[in-house]
Amino acid sequence: MPSLRVPIRFALTSLAAGVLLTNGCVPPNAPPTYANATPRQYCPGDSVLAEYQALANRACVPHSGIDCAAIMPRVTIASDSAALPAETVTAFGWSRTFRPTEAAVSVRFTATPETLIFPSLDANGREILLSGDLRPVTIPLRRIDGEIAQTLTHNGMCSGRMPVNAPAQLPGGPDTSSGLIAQRICNVNEIPIVIDVSGSSPSASASGTVAPHACLALGFPPFGLVTVRPATITPGEPCGSIETGEPPQTLTTQVYLSCG
Repeated sequence: MPSLRVPIRFALTSLAAGVLLTNGCVPPNAPPTYANATPRQYCPGDSVLAEYQALANRACVPHSGIDCAAIMPRVTIASDSAALPAETVTAFGWSRTFRPTEAAVSVRFTATPETLIFPSLDANGREILLSGDLRPVTIPLRRIDGEIAQTLTHNGMCSGRMPVNAPAQLPGGPDTSSGLIAQRICNVNEIPIVIDVSGSSPSASASGTVAPHACLALGFPPFGLVTVRPATITPGEPCGSIETGEPPQTLTTQVYLSCG
């Protein structure tokens, strides 16, 4: 393919000069991040966004005889969903919204070439080459049917000489459906604990003392911070003392979520 000869020769020359850069500090065996599909856990009726960005939000700037239009990758997008039929595009970026009805779906991205070398400019306007990892990517998606449970771990630690437990985030975010509701949070420890959930608004908050294996009702989207502590702190050695030599007890909670 003649259009690739100039970039490859230029890449080797630039490599020797030490100006071939990667898009960020990525470990050699890290999976490619140019493609995505969200949310990865979807509620019935949700729309899912599948997309790729081969340049990792950098710009292709023609220089040294390299034409950006001539080096655009050819990417095939395929899935197990009838709502996202296979498609092949030649472009630096692509996106499509689809509404899966299946219980589980995989979205697959396959690109040629698998390593994209493209011309750009650094912050000082100097000509550089950047390298993008376009190895095949498969993204599994799953429909939420009924309830799902997420475990939160609250490690024991010391704040000065007082025992405390680390807070944890409710399991919301871009990978989960915007229609997801946190129904309750449960104490799975053998001691009573105080649970405080601070959501995105006063109405999306809850707190209380919860007995072992009992739950605190929530009923709001899973965005916010969960803090816990034992309901009773046993008198004894101060936290972190040389005499005890043991960290405070780690506590565990479990959040149950379902589609609203």
